[in-house]
Amino acid sequence: MLFGYRIVRTLMPLVHAFGQRPDSWSRRFAAILNAGQRPFHVINYLGSCGGGQALATSTMIRLMDRTIHSLQRKLAAETNENLAVTMHFPTAWDPYFRDAMSVLDVYHYGTLRSPPETAHTL
Repeated sequence: MLFGYRIVRTLMPLVHAFGQRPDSWSRRFAAILNAGQRPFHVINYLGSCGGGQALATSTMIRLMDRTIHSLQRKLAAETNENLAVTMHFPTAWDPYFRDAMSVLDVYHYGTLRSPPETAHTL
């Protein structure tokens, strides 16, 4: 879950930025990322192999607490209009990415970390 919430923190500025641009900008960005899906999947797999070993449990707990508190503060400051801002996502990168996702969808994304039956493979 820590990884999922850290991804949300990273994605949020992108969604806000691309959501203010023409739809074609994020559509092209997602297409470029989808074109590079193979190296992404290899790096993602290798990172997950050692991810749980890199940090001590106490460090992960502190990092999770800070990440969740940060996201809670940011979510509380969002307006309804901001929560509705959308951008296109590289659906080949993650089984939980949809073609277009709103800021609200991205906040929810961090909780969706159990592999579905349709998970992408290398």
